[in-house]
Amino acid sequence: DVQVQWTKLAGYSHLYKPRRVMVMDYFAAPCGDGSRPPPPRRQMWIHANAAAMVPRCRLWLDGAAAYCVGPAASEAILRLHPSHAMPTGSVYTRVADGVCIFLASPAASPTARWVQLLSLCNLHHDVSIPSVSPWLVKGASGTPMVGSTLPARPLR
Repeated sequence: DVQVQWTKLAGYSHLYKPRRVMVMDYFAAPCGDGSRPPPPRRQMWIHANAAAMVPRCRLWLDGAAAYCVGPAASEAILRLHPSHAMPTGSVYTRVADGVCIFLASPAASPTARWVQLLSLCNLHHDVSIPSVSPWLVKGASGTPMVGSTLPARPLR
């Protein structure tokens, strides 16, 4: 389980809520012309709890980047690729060269599962962000982050 920033009051208020998060590979069906199937894509599903069958939110992780926040690295910002659409569901988002969602470890100090989750989300070890709080104040879900300090995307 992971803490995810979730919206309430039409997106103008938000708080961390415990959610069940799954990261999996998505394999597209091969074309009927005998060509090779496309490479697998990685997807994150966010469920309300362990018993939920239908995810509350689905995110594509190809081209995403995760950044640790704070000295204990118990929070993270997950920035999706700029070509990806706004996620469905009530996940709290801000925009900074791609849609960003905010995650937190359920424990005070990061566990092996937390580190593994961030690694599956393309963790950037070379970047550490001091605090996420400036981005969580002032601004409805989906609005641009003012004064963003996320690193620029590398040219590919």
